[in-house]
Amino acid sequence: MNIKWQLGLFLALIILGLTFLVFLQFRDNVWFLALAEGMIVLIIFVASYLFRRTFKPLEQIKTGSESLRHQDFTQKMRFTDSPEMNSLVSVYNQMIDNIRKERVFQKEQHYFFTLLVESIPVGIIILDYEARLSEFNPEARKMFGLESGNLGQHLDEVSPELGAVMASLTNRDNEVIHFRLGNHRYFRCGVNQFMHRGFPRKFLIIDDISSEVLDIEKKSYGKVIRMMAHEVNNSVGAINSILDSILQGTHMEEQELREYLSLIHDRNEGLNLFMKNFADVVRIPPPTTHRTHLNNLLRNVFLLMKNRILGQDITMELLLPDEEIYVHIDSEQIEQVLINIILNAIQAIEEAGKVTIELMKNPVVIRVADTGLGLSSEASDKIFTPFFSTRPAGQGVGLTMAREILNNHGFEYSLTSENGQTTFRIILEKTH
Repeated sequence: MNIKWQLGLFLALIILGLTFLVFLQFRDNVWFLALAEGMIVLIIFVASYLFRRTFKPLEQIKTGSESLRHQDFTQKMRFTDSPEMNSLVSVYNQMIDNIRKERVFQKEQHYFFTLLVESIPVGIIILDYEARLSEFNPEARKMFGLESGNLGQHLDEVSPELGAVMASLTNRDNEVIHFRLGNHRYFRCGVNQFMHRGFPRKFLIIDDISSEVLDIEKKSYGKVIRMMAHEVNNSVGAINSILDSILQGTHMEEQELREYLSLIHDRNEGLNLFMKNFADVVRIPPPTTHRTHLNNLLRNVFLLMKNRILGQDITMELLLPDEEIYVHIDSEQIEQVLINIILNAIQAIEEAGKVTIELMKNPVVIRVADTGLGLSSEASDKIFTPFFSTRPAGQGVGLTMAREILNNHGFEYSLTSENGQTTFRIILEKTH
């Protein structure tokens, strides 16, 4: 029995008891009995009025709670003649308005994000709490041939490549992983997570970069082939011209013939060296690092390169700290890097200038500076582009090789021109 019936029964018992007592008290006096019965009738009317005024708003509250339970946010409560109740009605109606607006906003947002996910030209895969396939968009379906029957499966069941991606995760936010599918399809996969009901769920954003990789490869191959063809054609054309003259029986002194043959030999050696340099760039091995005395390494390179400036108006200076510095590097590869950098610095000086080689500590930095021609703004943007050179006859092989070796070591490096001085910096990790 609810409180409404309990209160009604209680009031009925009170009125019946009061009526019975009045009858016993005034049954011998008709006038007093009539007056008392009139008072009781008045009490009944007042009690009925108060009863309705009290429970009518409660009925509205009950109706409102049922609407909330069934997620019906269209029903509002009506105001009553009770100021206290009207305050509650106002709060309830405002809450309903806010909930309805929020639900409309969420539906609009959900519709927008659904359209975005469905139309975006990248694959999106959402996983559940146990890293099983939960949702995917049409692009992901097209990339990996996904079907509704794949929902609930682990990624390695759907695609071994995607399973390998998940296995290689380090649980970092905004992690990006590259992988290949088959022999010619390349993908970039971004992995992140969001909170759902208090638990993290991962999602994958997968971009097919096969066309980008193919374009880069074509441009790289095209540039290398054009450069090689240009160098080979120049050499072969000159050599064929000399050989044609010899074959046609053109009169030559023995000494002149020897000079031409020596020239052909030298050009062939140069062409062979050119091809060897390109091959070396392609097949640079991974570094084999060992603890190296960096001071001695720079000292040896300095003595070696100092012979290259004999007869030129160029000075070379070596600045070493008093403290001996050791680092873990592949000394042969880093030595080759330094030779190429110093050689570029020497060749950048047209008439007179200075090359400074400096080793600094905390952090450990190798600095090679020259007072040569410097770099233009255009050259600064392209200087580390493979096979780019600022010299007309340059191949760009030296810096390309240096870049690959430094990247393989994980070192930071830069080449800048400021205040008439060009500086190549290599930042190495100091070994304690």
